[in-house]
Amino acid sequence: MSCSPESMTVFCNRALLPECWKAEASNGPMWCFNPTLLRQTDRWIFAYRVVLPDQRRRIAACLLNDAFEIVDGSQVPVSDTIKFDERPQYSERATTWFADPRLYAVKGSIYLYFNSGWHEPRNHQFVVALDENLFPSLGPAKEIDLLQPCKSLEKNWVFLADTLCDLVYSPDPHLLAQFVGEQDGRLLYSLLSEMKPTADVWSNNAYLVRGGAPPVRRGSFYYSFCHAISTNEELPSYRACVYRFSALAPFVRIDEAYCMLEVNPLKESARSQPKLNPAVAEVVYPCGAALFDKSWHVACGLNDERCAIVTYDSEKLEASLGAL
Repeated sequence: MSCSPESMTVFCNRALLPECWKAEASNGPMWCFNPTLLRQTDRWIFAYRVVLPDQRRRIAACLLNDAFEIVDGSQVPVSDTIKFDERPQYSERATTWFADPRLYAVKGSIYLYFNSGWHEPRNHQFVVALDENLFPSLGPAKEIDLLQPCKSLEKNWVFLADTLCDLVYSPDPHLLAQFVGEQDGRLLYSLLSEMKPTADVWSNNAYLVRGGAPPVRRGSFYYSFCHAISTNEELPSYRACVYRFSALAPFVRIDEAYCMLEVNPLKESARSQPKLNPAVAEVVYPCGAALFDKSWHVACGLNDERCAIVTYDSEKLEASLGAL
């Protein structure tokens, strides 16, 4: 199953930069990618990874109008404002490397998820509240963690879009975790039982499906836009896909297969910078999704260097997913 897009907006990297980072960006290549998207009243909030010639990993944000044009002067250096609790077990890398943002609206407040990339002995995932006007962080970032033993590399956990009480730990197998309390400044979650097993169409191990955009509730279901990693190529490719699961506990997966999301190739989305990750081929990496005006708008990173919003007709996507 697959679904073709109606349109795609690809952003100019320099236009996404906050003014205070432009001088640094003038000295060499820049990468802006893996964006997340949030609709709030009459505006769009857009946040994304930024890598400049100094190779520091940053997060910036801006406002978009309904034509997905950047609101002039709205670009903000979010990661410059994020603070952390003074905890001796956090390495310098853990508090200076900002990767893969996701935006959430919870009870009138805006929250930002990010992780610290891949480093030893283990990486970290955080969530922080943002001021909705200028986006400086409010209070220290809080680490999210599991009661169960974690892998040394954990990322792409996504909260259900309207709460921080439940999160999707893994789309395949479909596993969720539930908030159990706070300890030492960390938000602790516990895995729930495994849901519906992996669909037969994926059992040939051609793809590994990992997290992506925060699930969006529509009626009785959540729609989860993820990325699928090919396993039968010398250099793996990342593709976008979507599946549904019940909006009621125990959040059972509905679809027996994933729907692949096609992304039209554009000349302007081809690689123009050195690869940040030489171990991958083509990359489409969704980190945000919103249903608005009868269309799904999916914020994707392209090849780890560009930001895009790809729009899909909601009825066509439903037909591609199949009847319930």
